[in-house]
Amino acid sequence: MIPATILSWLRVHTVGFQPIMVLETGIAVELCLFASIRHKLSLQTKSWMVLGVLFLLAIAGLLTFGLVSLGTDGLILMTVLTDLHADWATATTSASTCAIR
Repeated sequence: MIPATILSWLRVHTVGFQPIMVLETGIAVELCLFASIRHKLSLQTKSWMVLGVLFLLAIAGLLTFGLVSLGTDGLILMTVLTDLHADWATATTSASTCAIR
């Protein structure tokens, strides 16, 4: 995640500053903090964290770059992972969010 964040910031002169770059940096810092206390977190907390990060990045990518980004693929992956991890109601909510695009 850290190398991807660095590469994202190196693109500032090409594509200009994008708000998603701040989000990526914040998520990278958060993941580093969670990695330092990973033994204290439950498996469910870790999995919800991964799903939340994937959802935030997919939505931010869609809002910033539109359909050119891989946000739609991220939302589809989010739907599949939520269906495997959570209950039916949460998976339906995720699927409806994906269908809104």
